[in-house]
Amino acid sequence: MLLGIHLSLMIGPEQPVPAPAAITEALVGVEATLADEGQSGFQLTFQAGRSGRPDLADYPLLLNPLLRPFNRVLLTVIFNATPRVLMDGFITRTQLTPSEDPGASTFVVTGEDVSVVMDLIDNKLPYPAMGERDIVDFVLLKYLPYLVKPATTVEPRSVQRPPPTESIPTQGGKTDLKYIQELARRCGHVFHVTPGPLPRQNSAYWGPPERIGVPQPALTAIHWSHRMFALVVVAVVGWTVFATRKALHGLAVSIGLLLVLQFSLGVANVAFSLPLALAAAHNAGAAALLAALVVLNFFAFRGLRPSG
Repeated sequence: MLLGIHLSLMIGPEQPVPAPAAITEALVGVEATLADEGQSGFQLTFQAGRSGRPDLADYPLLLNPLLRPFNRVLLTVIFNATPRVLMDGFITRTQLTPSEDPGASTFVVTGEDVSVVMDLIDNKLPYPAMGERDIVDFVLLKYLPYLVKPATTVEPRSVQRPPPTESIPTQGGKTDLKYIQELARRCGHVFHVTPGPLPRQNSAYWGPPERIGVPQPALTAIHWSHRMFALVVVAVVGWTVFATRKALHGLAVSIGLLLVLQFSLGVANVAFSLPLALAAAHNAGAAALLAALVVLNFFAFRGLRPSG
Protein backbone atom coordinates (compact mmCIF):
# COMPACT_ATOMS: atom_id res chain seq x y z
CA MET A 1 0.00 0.00 0.00
CA LEU A 2 1.26 3.45 -0.87
CA LEU A 3 1.97 5.90 1.93
CA GLY A 4 -0.66 8.55 2.56
CA ILE A 5 -4.15 8.72 4.00
CA HIS A 6 -6.75 6.12 3.07
CA LEU A 7 -10.30 5.67 4.34
CA SER A 8 -11.81 2.24 4.81
CA LEU A 9 -15.61 1.89 5.06
CA MET A 10 -17.14 -1.33 6.34
CA ILE A 11 -20.86 -1.84 6.82
CA GLY A 12 -23.25 -4.66 7.65
CA PRO A 13 -26.20 -5.79 9.80
CA GLU A 14 -24.07 -6.96 12.75
CA GLN A 15 -20.49 -7.68 11.68
CA PRO A 16 -19.48 -5.05 9.08
CA VAL A 17 -17.80 -6.10 5.85
CA PRO A 18 -16.10 -3.93 3.19
CA ALA A 19 -18.68 -1.70 1.53
CA PRO A 20 -19.51 -2.56 -2.09
CA ALA A 21 -18.43 -0.33 -4.95
CA ALA A 22 -21.96 1.08 -5.39
CA ILE A 23 -21.63 2.68 -1.93
CA THR A 24 -17.95 3.70 -1.91
CA GLU A 25 -18.15 5.33 -5.35
CA ALA A 26 -21.12 7.46 -4.26
CA LEU A 27 -19.46 8.56 -0.99
CA VAL A 28 -18.49 12.25 -1.12
CA GLY A 29 -18.14 13.24 2.55
CA VAL A 30 -17.31 11.71 5.93
CA GLU A 31 -17.64 13.43 9.28
CA ALA A 32 -16.94 11.88 12.69
CA THR A 33 -17.42 13.58 16.06
CA LEU A 34 -15.55 12.05 19.00
CA ALA A 35 -16.76 13.11 22.45
CA ASP A 36 -15.14 12.50 25.83
CA GLU A 37 -18.48 13.16 27.53
CA GLY A 38 -21.60 11.68 25.97
CA GLN A 39 -22.01 9.89 22.67
CA SER A 40 -19.84 10.16 19.58
CA GLY A 41 -21.35 10.17 16.12
CA PHE A 42 -20.73 10.07 12.38
CA GLN A 43 -22.28 11.32 9.16
CA LEU A 44 -21.79 9.93 5.67
CA THR A 45 -22.80 11.99 2.66
CA PHE A 46 -23.48 10.24 -0.66
CA GLN A 47 -24.15 11.66 -4.07
CA ALA A 48 -27.59 10.36 -5.04
CA GLY A 49 -28.76 10.14 -8.62
CA ARG A 50 -30.80 8.14 -11.09
CA SER A 51 -29.61 6.56 -14.29
CA GLY A 52 -31.70 4.50 -16.66
CA ARG A 53 -35.02 2.71 -16.39
CA PRO A 54 -34.17 0.59 -13.29
CA ASP A 55 -33.74 3.76 -11.22
CA LEU A 56 -37.00 5.44 -12.21
CA ALA A 57 -38.90 4.04 -9.23
CA ASP A 58 -36.53 5.41 -6.58
CA TYR A 59 -32.96 6.44 -5.91
CA PRO A 60 -30.67 3.36 -5.88
CA LEU A 61 -29.03 4.23 -2.55
CA LEU A 62 -32.42 4.37 -0.82
CA LEU A 63 -33.07 0.79 -1.90
CA ASN A 64 -29.68 -0.48 -0.67
CA PRO A 65 -30.33 -2.58 2.48
CA LEU A 66 -26.86 -1.80 3.85
CA LEU A 67 -27.78 1.87 4.37
CA ARG A 68 -30.83 1.23 6.51
CA PRO A 69 -30.99 2.18 10.21
CA PHE A 70 -29.19 -0.07 12.67
CA ASN A 71 -26.69 -1.41 10.23
CA ARG A 72 -23.23 -1.26 11.79
CA VAL A 73 -20.66 1.12 10.29
CA LEU A 74 -16.90 0.89 10.81
CA LEU A 75 -14.68 3.74 9.64
CA THR A 76 -10.92 3.22 9.65
CA VAL A 77 -8.29 5.73 8.62
CA ILE A 78 -5.04 4.25 7.34
CA PHE A 79 -2.23 6.78 7.68
CA ASN A 80 1.15 5.71 6.29
CA ALA A 81 0.12 2.05 6.44
CA THR A 82 -0.98 2.37 10.12
CA PRO A 83 -4.72 1.79 10.67
CA ARG A 84 -6.67 3.81 13.22
CA VAL A 85 -10.33 3.22 13.98
CA LEU A 86 -12.19 6.48 13.48
CA MET A 87 -15.72 5.35 14.33
CA ASP A 88 -17.61 2.17 15.17
CA GLY A 89 -21.33 2.67 15.43
CA PHE A 90 -24.82 2.13 14.06
CA ILE A 91 -26.93 4.04 11.56
CA THR A 92 -29.76 5.88 13.31
CA ARG A 93 -31.19 8.15 10.60
CA THR A 94 -31.13 8.71 6.84
CA GLN A 95 -32.17 11.77 4.86
CA LEU A 96 -32.53 12.38 1.15
CA THR A 97 -32.13 15.91 -0.19
CA PRO A 98 -33.28 15.87 -3.82
CA SER A 99 -32.25 18.51 -6.32
CA GLU A 100 -33.32 19.42 -9.83
CA ASP A 101 -29.68 19.95 -10.81
CA PRO A 102 -27.93 16.87 -12.19
CA GLY A 103 -25.67 15.22 -9.61
CA ALA A 104 -26.66 17.63 -6.81
CA SER A 105 -28.98 15.31 -4.87
CA THR A 106 -27.50 13.98 -1.62
CA PHE A 107 -28.29 11.10 0.67
CA VAL A 108 -27.04 11.62 4.25
CA VAL A 109 -26.57 8.72 6.68
CA THR A 110 -26.24 9.68 10.35
CA GLY A 111 -25.29 7.40 13.21
CA GLU A 112 -23.95 7.11 16.76
CA ASP A 113 -21.26 5.02 18.42
CA VAL A 114 -22.03 1.50 19.68
CA SER A 115 -23.40 2.87 22.96
CA VAL A 116 -26.63 3.50 21.02
CA VAL A 117 -27.48 -0.19 21.50
CA MET A 118 -27.66 0.56 25.24
CA ASP A 119 -30.43 3.08 24.58
CA LEU A 120 -33.09 0.78 23.13
CA ILE A 121 -34.90 -0.99 25.98
CA ASP A 122 -36.29 0.49 29.20
CA ASN A 123 -35.60 -1.49 32.37
CA LYS A 124 -36.86 -1.43 35.95
CA LEU A 125 -34.31 -3.84 37.39
CA PRO A 126 -33.40 -3.59 41.10
CA TYR A 127 -29.77 -3.56 42.26
CA PRO A 128 -29.83 -4.53 45.97
CA ALA A 129 -26.76 -3.70 48.11
CA MET A 130 -24.84 -2.36 45.08
CA GLY A 131 -22.99 0.92 44.76
CA GLU A 132 -22.90 3.06 41.62
CA ARG A 133 -19.75 1.46 40.23
CA ASP A 134 -21.05 -2.06 40.93
CA ILE A 135 -24.25 -1.24 39.03
CA VAL A 136 -22.36 0.15 36.04
CA ASP A 137 -20.07 -2.90 35.89
CA PHE A 138 -23.09 -5.21 36.04
CA VAL A 139 -25.06 -3.35 33.36
CA LEU A 140 -22.12 -3.17 30.95
CA LEU A 141 -21.47 -6.92 31.11
CA LYS A 142 -24.23 -7.56 28.60
CA TYR A 143 -22.46 -5.35 26.04
CA LEU A 144 -19.11 -7.15 26.07
CA PRO A 145 -19.58 -8.26 22.42
CA TYR A 146 -19.07 -4.61 21.45
CA LEU A 147 -16.16 -3.93 23.81
CA VAL A 148 -12.51 -4.99 23.67
CA LYS A 149 -12.54 -5.80 27.40
CA PRO A 150 -14.61 -5.05 30.52
CA ALA A 151 -15.25 -1.34 30.87
CA THR A 152 -12.88 0.90 32.82
CA THR A 153 -14.80 2.16 35.83
CA VAL A 154 -13.57 4.30 38.73
CA GLU A 155 -14.95 4.16 42.26
CA PRO A 156 -16.60 7.46 43.27
CA ARG A 157 -15.24 9.29 46.30
CA SER A 158 -18.55 8.83 48.08
CA VAL A 159 -20.04 5.37 47.58
CA GLN A 160 -23.74 4.90 48.24
CA ARG A 161 -24.47 1.25 48.98
CA PRO A 162 -27.64 1.21 51.12
CA PRO A 163 -28.59 -2.06 52.84
CA PRO A 164 -31.53 -3.88 51.19
CA THR A 165 -33.61 -3.39 54.34
CA GLU A 166 -33.53 0.40 53.84
CA SER A 167 -33.71 0.96 50.09
CA ILE A 168 -32.93 -0.82 46.84
CA PRO A 169 -31.63 1.19 43.84
CA THR A 170 -33.74 0.58 40.74
CA GLN A 171 -33.32 1.58 37.14
CA GLY A 172 -36.74 3.21 37.19
CA GLY A 173 -37.83 2.55 33.62
CA LYS A 174 -34.73 4.09 32.01
CA THR A 175 -32.59 2.58 29.30
CA ASP A 176 -29.19 1.23 30.29
CA LEU A 177 -27.46 4.20 28.68
CA LYS A 178 -29.66 6.80 30.37
CA TYR A 179 -29.22 5.10 33.75
CA ILE A 180 -25.43 4.86 33.41
CA GLN A 181 -25.29 8.54 32.45
CA GLU A 182 -27.51 9.45 35.42
CA LEU A 183 -25.19 7.56 37.79
CA ALA A 184 -22.21 9.33 36.21
CA ARG A 185 -23.74 12.78 36.78
CA ARG A 186 -24.60 11.85 40.36
CA CYS A 187 -20.95 10.99 41.06
CA GLY A 188 -19.39 13.81 39.04
CA HIS A 189 -18.25 11.28 36.44
CA VAL A 190 -18.58 10.93 32.68
CA PHE A 191 -19.37 7.95 30.46
CA HIS A 192 -18.20 7.47 26.91
CA VAL A 193 -17.21 4.77 24.45
CA THR A 194 -14.01 5.16 22.41
CA PRO A 195 -13.56 3.21 19.16
CA GLY A 196 -10.57 0.93 18.76
CA PRO A 197 -7.78 0.18 19.22
CA LEU A 198 -8.61 -2.50 16.66
CA PRO A 199 -11.59 -2.81 14.30
CA ARG A 200 -14.79 -4.15 15.93
CA GLN A 201 -13.39 -3.30 19.36
CA ASN A 202 -14.34 -0.41 21.64
CA SER A 203 -13.31 0.85 25.06
CA ALA A 204 -15.91 2.07 27.58
CA TYR A 205 -14.99 4.50 30.37
CA TRP A 206 -17.04 5.50 33.44
CA GLY A 207 -15.16 7.75 35.82
CA PRO A 208 -13.90 11.30 36.48
CA PRO A 209 -13.31 13.51 33.42
CA GLU A 210 -9.95 12.64 31.88
CA ARG A 211 -8.04 15.90 31.84
CA ILE A 212 -5.05 14.78 29.83
CA GLY A 213 -3.94 17.52 27.48
CA VAL A 214 -0.89 18.75 25.66
CA PRO A 215 1.85 19.73 28.14
CA GLN A 216 2.12 23.50 28.57
CA PRO A 217 5.66 24.32 29.79
CA ALA A 218 4.95 28.02 30.39
CA LEU A 219 1.84 27.32 32.46
CA THR A 220 3.64 24.59 34.41
CA ALA A 221 6.50 26.97 35.17
CA ILE A 222 4.06 29.61 36.43
CA HIS A 223 2.40 27.11 38.78
CA TRP A 224 5.71 25.88 40.20
CA SER A 225 7.02 29.43 40.62
CA HIS A 226 3.82 30.31 42.49
CA ARG A 227 4.29 27.36 44.83
CA MET A 228 7.98 28.06 45.47
CA PHE A 229 7.39 31.74 46.26
CA ALA A 230 4.42 30.74 48.41
CA LEU A 231 6.87 28.89 50.66
CA VAL A 232 9.04 32.01 50.79
CA VAL A 233 6.00 34.11 51.76
CA VAL A 234 5.07 31.60 54.48
CA ALA A 235 8.59 31.82 55.93
CA VAL A 236 8.79 35.65 55.81
CA VAL A 237 5.27 36.32 57.10
CA GLY A 238 5.66 33.61 59.74
CA TRP A 239 8.84 35.28 61.00
CA THR A 240 7.05 38.66 60.99
CA VAL A 241 4.22 37.25 63.08
CA PHE A 242 6.73 35.79 65.53
CA ALA A 243 8.68 39.07 65.77
CA THR A 244 5.57 41.20 66.44
CA ARG A 245 3.69 38.77 68.69
CA LYS A 246 4.36 40.83 71.83
CA ALA A 247 4.05 44.41 70.56
CA LEU A 248 1.03 43.74 68.32
CA HIS A 249 -0.34 40.50 69.72
CA GLY A 250 -3.92 40.64 68.39
CA LEU A 251 -2.91 41.71 64.89
CA ALA A 252 -0.08 39.15 64.78
CA VAL A 253 -2.45 36.34 65.73
CA SER A 254 -4.94 37.43 63.04
CA ILE A 255 -2.20 37.46 60.40
CA GLY A 256 -1.00 34.04 61.53
CA LEU A 257 -4.50 32.58 61.19
CA LEU A 258 -4.90 34.15 57.75
CA LEU A 259 -1.54 32.70 56.72
CA VAL A 260 -2.54 29.19 57.81
CA LEU A 261 -5.90 29.54 56.03
CA GLN A 262 -4.28 30.81 52.83
CA PHE A 263 -1.72 28.01 52.81
CA SER A 264 -4.46 25.41 53.38
CA LEU A 265 -6.54 26.82 50.52
CA GLY A 266 -3.51 26.65 48.23
CA VAL A 267 -2.91 22.99 49.06
CA ALA A 268 -6.63 22.23 48.56
CA ASN A 269 -6.57 23.89 45.13
CA VAL A 270 -3.70 21.66 44.04
CA ALA A 271 -5.32 18.52 45.48
CA PHE A 272 -8.74 19.15 43.88
CA SER A 273 -7.54 20.57 40.51
CA LEU A 274 -8.54 24.22 41.02
CA PRO A 275 -12.33 24.10 41.56
CA LEU A 276 -13.89 27.52 41.11
CA ALA A 277 -15.05 27.93 44.73
CA LEU A 278 -11.63 27.12 46.21
CA ALA A 279 -9.81 29.29 43.65
CA ALA A 280 -12.05 32.26 44.50
CA ALA A 281 -11.53 31.69 48.23
CA HIS A 282 -7.76 31.51 47.68
CA ASN A 283 -7.84 34.90 45.92
CA ALA A 284 -9.99 36.40 48.68
CA GLY A 285 -7.61 35.02 51.30
CA ALA A 286 -4.66 36.60 49.54
CA ALA A 287 -6.42 39.98 49.54
CA ALA A 288 -7.27 39.69 53.24
CA LEU A 289 -3.70 38.69 54.13
CA LEU A 290 -2.28 41.62 52.14
CA ALA A 291 -4.66 44.07 53.85
CA ALA A 292 -3.65 42.74 57.29
CA LEU A 293 0.05 43.10 56.44
CA VAL A 294 -0.52 46.69 55.31
CA VAL A 295 -2.15 47.45 58.67
CA LEU A 296 0.74 45.73 60.49
CA ASN A 297 3.23 47.77 58.49
CA PHE A 298 1.36 50.98 59.40
CA PHE A 299 1.55 50.32 63.14
CA ALA A 300 5.02 48.78 63.18
CA PHE A 301 6.80 51.63 61.40
CA ARG A 302 5.13 54.28 63.57
CA GLY A 303 5.63 52.53 66.86
CA LEU A 304 1.88 52.50 67.49
CA ARG A 305 -0.46 49.87 68.83
CA PRO A 306 -3.98 49.26 67.58
CA SER A 307 -6.61 50.56 69.98
CA GLY A 308 -8.43 48.02 72.11
